Amino acid sequence: MYPDLVGKLKKLEFIENEVKTCVELLITGDATAREINEFTHVPGLKIYATLDRMSKKKYMEVIEGTPVYFRCIDPEKLTEKLKTNSFSPCRKH
Repeated sequence: MYPDLVGKLKKLEFIENEVKTCVELLITGDATAREINEFTHVPGLKIYATLDRMSKKKYMEVIEGTPVYFRCIDPEKLTEKLKTNSFSPCRKH
């Protein structure tokens, strides 16, 4: 399951649930919170908090509808965003 990506995300201070969610969305494309929960085994309430946190960081897109779907941003954009954030002077080291 993308061990290089998982390692890089952890180095960039992604928490475990964010790593699982990000990798799952890169694999599946669009998914509902329930689908992400089923694949990642992130507990139900935590999956919503994780999705909210990641969408606020703009690491994923929220596709409004019934049900709501989530999609990781384009991997190249994600990589660029992570590079930018990792060199931010406000970032914890």
